[in-house]
Amino acid sequence: MSGVRDGVELERGRLSTGRSSAISNRCRGVTTEGGIRWLEWPYVRVRSEVHTDRTGDVSEFVVQLEYDVGVRADGRGSSDWRQVARFDHQPDHDHGHDIRDERLHMDVYRDGEKEAVERGFPPVDVNEAPAFCERVFERNAEELVQRFERWHGISGRRDGR
Repeated sequence: MSGVRDGVELERGRLSTGRSSAISNRCRGVTTEGGIRWLEWPYVRVRSEVHTDRTGDVSEFVVQLEYDVGVRADGRGSSDWRQVARFDHQPDHDHGHDIRDERLHMDVYRDGEKEAVERGFPPVDVNEAPAFCERVFERNAEELVQRFERWHGISGRRDGR
């Protein structure tokens, strides 16, 4: 499965992993307490929540790319985090997903609602999946964030205008 959907390149059924994102390196890769990894401070982050069972295996997780529409470039202002895209494995929830049965998929959000579902990711062990999902977001953040900004009429914030 190959193709382009709203600027997100799918290559062999997965988001492109062949090029690095142009998202700013300022605070890139800094993971804070609480599972926050800044991709571009103060606007773009990956938030991960991972739960394990008694044996240490991952029982559920959510990895989400988020954009702060309320903060200013200096980091001040009222935070108003919005979902850009998310992966999840929550087999015991009513509307949850089990990646062992369904495989990974990425929900893409517009105006707070699920706009699209990107499928075709390779099989990933549930214990490796949270790190895999973080890498997908890191490698594709620029395209995902640009689409989010376009959908929401946001321009010039990240480049200082």
